[in-house]
Amino acid sequence: MTKETLAKKLLLLDGHSLAFRAFYALPLLQTKKGLYTNAVYGFTTMLLRLLKEEKPNYVVVTFDHKAPTFRHQLSEQYKAHRKEPPGEFAGQVDMIRRLLQALHVSYVEMEGFEADDILGTLAKKAEGEGMQSVIVTGDLDLLQLVSPLIEVLVTKKGISQLKRFTPQKVREHYGLEASQLADYRGLKGDPSDNIPGVPGIGSKTAVSLLQEYGTLDNLLESKHLIKQKKVRENLCRYEEQAVLSQKLAQICCKVPITFSIEECSYREPDKKALRNLFQEWEFNSLMESLSLHPEEEDEIFAEPSLAVIAGEEDFLRLLARLEKTAAAAFLFDIEPLHFRKGRLNGLAVALSEEEGFYIQLNEKLQPEYILKSLQFYFQDASKQKYFHDIKLCRNILANYNIALSPPFFDSLLAAYLLQPGWNTYEPAVLAREYLGKNIKEPDKKVSTEEKQRQRQCYLLESCKAMIPLQNYLSSEIKAKDLEELYQKLELPLADVLAAMERHGIGLDGETLQHLADDFSRRMEDLEREIYTLAGGAFNLNSPKQLSYVLFEKMGIRPLKKTKTGFSTDASVLEELAVNHEIAQKILDYRSLMKLKTTYLDGLLAAMERRKGCLFTTFNQAVTATGRLSSSEPNLQNIPVKWEEGRRIRLAFKACNSKNLLLAADYSQIELRILAHLSQDPLLLQAFKKGEDIHARTAAEIFGVPLQEVDSNLRNRAKAVNFGIIYGISDYGLSRDLKISREEARTYIDNYFERYKGVQDFMNRCIEEAREKGYVKTILNRRRYLPELHDRNFQRRSFAERMARNTPIQGSAADVIKLAMLSLYRDLQ
Repeated sequence: MTKETLAKKLLLLDGHSLAFRAFYALPLLQTKKGLYTNAVYGFTTMLLRLLKEEKPNYVVVTFDHKAPTFRHQLSEQYKAHRKEPPGEFAGQVDMIRRLLQALHVSYVEMEGFEADDILGTLAKKAEGEGMQSVIVTGDLDLLQLVSPLIEVLVTKKGISQLKRFTPQKVREHYGLEASQLADYRGLKGDPSDNIPGVPGIGSKTAVSLLQEYGTLDNLLESKHLIKQKKVRENLCRYEEQAVLSQKLAQICCKVPITFSIEECSYREPDKKALRNLFQEWEFNSLMESLSLHPEEEDEIFAEPSLAVIAGEEDFLRLLARLEKTAAAAFLFDIEPLHFRKGRLNGLAVALSEEEGFYIQLNEKLQPEYILKSLQFYFQDASKQKYFHDIKLCRNILANYNIALSPPFFDSLLAAYLLQPGWNTYEPAVLAREYLGKNIKEPDKKVSTEEKQRQRQCYLLESCKAMIPLQNYLSSEIKAKDLEELYQKLELPLADVLAAMERHGIGLDGETLQHLADDFSRRMEDLEREIYTLAGGAFNLNSPKQLSYVLFEKMGIRPLKKTKTGFSTDASVLEELAVNHEIAQKILDYRSLMKLKTTYLDGLLAAMERRKGCLFTTFNQAVTATGRLSSSEPNLQNIPVKWEEGRRIRLAFKACNSKNLLLAADYSQIELRILAHLSQDPLLLQAFKKGEDIHARTAAEIFGVPLQEVDSNLRNRAKAVNFGIIYGISDYGLSRDLKISREEARTYIDNYFERYKGVQDFMNRCIEEAREKGYVKTILNRRRYLPELHDRNFQRRSFAERMARNTPIQGSAADVIKLAMLSLYRDLQ
């Protein structure tokens, strides 16, 4: 033993124990991709702190092996009651192994032995060489290893605090030497590991017996001399059980390790690998603390090479290559992303992750020639095609009468199902998030020619990334049980939506123009009436001038103040309208203004007069609940509550006068879904009997016979029914029904009192979402809700509302999509 050896330190970590501690100590953290990281994050912060504070020369992390150990051979009951770890924990152990590789920290596990045994063997081996060891664990069993050269740090209060045990501290804590602790467990037992011990002997008795007799062997040899009758009888009766328990508790320090401690030297981590992991896991604060941002010489955006095909000979060579290629990715260069309004500039084609080409359109390479030449590939059932936004691709090809045959893969829809809450799913974004690949975006401050070159490069690199993305996304879709939803609903539905977009919807321009003229006249009349009530003209569309007129000139008492003055928003005007005629007229004016500018003028501008149709975009990958939306123009939010909104809808018709425009809908689909999911007996009974569900709810919450429910009570109950689905608060309901918050709270309380099954279901939704991190629809569509663990009350409350209503709204969306798909196939 030398001074040099004594100066060295070995840090040993009980991997599984610390990971478990971290998992339960921290809320269920998730990345944008839905990856659980709380155990990894807690383990990482603890390890980094230990490396900084302990300054070890050698580091080893040990893990339990899945195979049974020698202790299971001694006793089938050993740890038999242990539950399987939560699914959210299981994958995080592998993530910790990846972390250790990046940190250049050794880790080990061995079949037949537990992590404790490896720790004990390494610690004793280091002790034999005169080296100091520090063991970090959440398991007190390891205290039996404590010696002058071996210290044990035990986690307390989660992972934020550690208690250091030396021989003296062990004596103070137990009243025993570290070497007696396995005998102590043999007597007392350990319920957490299913070690029985000796019945009737607890902590105090075990300590006093070992203080007197020293070891379990000495105690059992002298058991007939013990004065306490019950203890003496139990030791005689359960002697073999005590010996077995001691063997189960004893840490084995003779694991056949084949490596030396010198091989476990701690060295500088691989910063690039560590940075990539922290980016993947979104450990932004750790990246900051470790200064893991790219260095100048470690440029994160490598400039890729751009292979442009601008001539026919090169294009023909590409076609020949494609004939021999089993799988290829295609990305259309179209601006804007609309098959009728966009301009097709080119097409990126990737043959592999490393090889791809950008086909630049010109006089020789016209769109029809290029796409018709590629038709053989698009329609070959033996070739795999990778697309991004297959709906758009179908429509672009349909412009040239080219059909698309499976197999194909859509990275947009796959990514959307995995993470329905993201704002964008561009291939470059997916490549960064899922593959750790950074694709440089075009620079807006360069010349037009350079900007075009950079855009082509960006699209080509994005296209090449679609090939490994398909592998990753496919495996994730399968792992999360979303394969059926993707293959049998979303992918074929894209074909339905593409057809809807191509056909468009008919619009009666004369009806719209007549409505626009009528709304303009009515707005002018309202203007004059408002000016008369105000005592003079002003800019009705200026909140500042309106505030002055109402609250200063007319002396109306203001209700709400903002940073810029007294508020004139809709909620304020609605409250003022009860007593002030001018407020109601302003609300009417605003309603007409919105209908005219947003809908009438917008629809007229979007309408193709030649065809008498407008062509919208149906968005399949936007809403977090799975519902469809439309844009450019938006056809799904034309209001129906007002008569004027219903009049606008009358302008829609079939594009062809020989055809019929058919509207199909489910009655009260969301409430039916609620009844099905909650299995509330009253709701189920009402639907099975064919009752008016709103009238039935009115009868239940207002305590009146069904036949006495009038239209007023029914409308209030309707607001409650749908408000419950959307997680409405008493404040929201009071505002909708123009009643007090107390009365609104009574309605909600009465509802849950009568429909207890609904309340139980919604509570279960929140509990399961907190546990799993997500909620599901009836077709297994997921929505991740990490905000459920947010310290901010508002964000947490919003997430709770989403946990309640997403299974209902999302399931309704699933059913509607199934119906659309089925109806489309029947029509075909």
